[in-house]
Amino acid sequence: MQPPTVRISDVGRKNGHRTVVFEADGTEFGVFDGYKQGADGVMRIATAPWMDDTQVRPVVRATMEVAVEPVETAGQTIEASSEQPTGWEDHLFWGQVVDVLENTATVLESVRLFDDTDRDSPGVGLDPTPFEDEPSAVVDVGIGAVLLDLADVAVDVESGEYLRCTASRTDLLGYDRRA
Repeated sequence: MQPPTVRISDVGRKNGHRTVVFEADGTEFGVFDGYKQGADGVMRIATAPWMDDTQVRPVVRATMEVAVEPVETAGQTIEASSEQPTGWEDHLFWGQVVDVLENTATVLESVRLFDDTDRDSPGVGLDPTPFEDEPSAVVDVGIGAVLLDLADVAVDVESGEYLRCTASRTDLLGYDRRA
């Protein structure tokens, strides 16, 4: 999985929760940076305040209520919600399915969390255990790939097809630190 390369344009709060706003190709869209378990057993968010205005490779997952529509036409983009583009709700992802995973944990081994670390730290690995046996699709949206939570999706999703999906929430799982 090749996560997108984007710039963090804001690290802030929304309704008491951490939100991170990414900018790619002139489009800004927000993601939810909720607590997740690090490989060290500590619950933490992925983004440290010092990461504001840096280039990163986030691993994001469209989740919660996900509406999937297979499409005949090729297209690859992320369209931020028109109501609240810097929030984490209702973004549209359009792209080609690169892979369908029965176990999302298999693509999370290089994901790092940076809360409570300094700039020179390699971060802490994400504990992939909660994502075992969780199905996802890897969708190339043009600037890289995002994960699409398939747990409650009613349509069959297959590699090679194009789809458009809207998710009620987009989660930041962490950052890919592979060279």
